[in-house]
Amino acid sequence: MRNEGSSPMVITNVTASCGCTTPEWTKHPVPAGKIGTIKVTYDPTNRPGKFMKTIRVYAQGMNNGLILTIRGNVIKGESKDIE
Repeated sequence: MRNEGSSPMVITNVTASCGCTTPEWTKHPVPAGKIGTIKVTYDPTNRPGKFMKTIRVYAQGMNNGLILTIRGNVIKGESKDIE
C-alpha cells in the first residue's frame, strides 16, 4: 500500500474474517508518498475449493477501516514441501 496522504500513516490494526487467514503489516509509520506492506496468508488445509475472505485494515484516523478481499481456488492434490 502507498501512503498518498501528506503526513505519515500508521496502520493500527488488521483483522481477518476467520482464523484461516493471517495478516501481517508494516508496524512503523509510513511516510507520505512511501510504501508499506500488508501480507495475508491463507491456510488451505482441509479447505479445497473456491474461497473468499475479507481483511479489514485500520489506520490512524480511520473509524470504519478499509475492507480488502482475497479470492482463490484451492485445488486438491499432492502436497509438496517447498524450501
